[in-house]
Amino acid sequence: MKNWIRFIISIIAITLSLTLVACQEKGPAQEAGEAIDEAVEDTKEAIEDAVNPKGPAEKAGEKIDDAVEETKEKTREITN
Repeated sequence: MKNWIRFIISIIAITLSLTLVACQEKGPAQEAGEAIDEAVEDTKEAIEDAVNPKGPAEKAGEKIDDAVEETKEKTREITN
């Protein structure tokens, strides 16, 4: 269990460091593309949820993924 937690923390740290390195201003086309990507991903997840209900571990992993994404977005806002 400790290895799993260390792995998750490592992934979060790597993601945050890469986010800081890759910061740049976004143009309207890039923002539109990201919005489309997000809509497609949300649709895909909704279909997967309808077909394959998730267990508690998978739900927890998704919450961690969402927290990482939110942290990346806030880091972008702060650094821009």
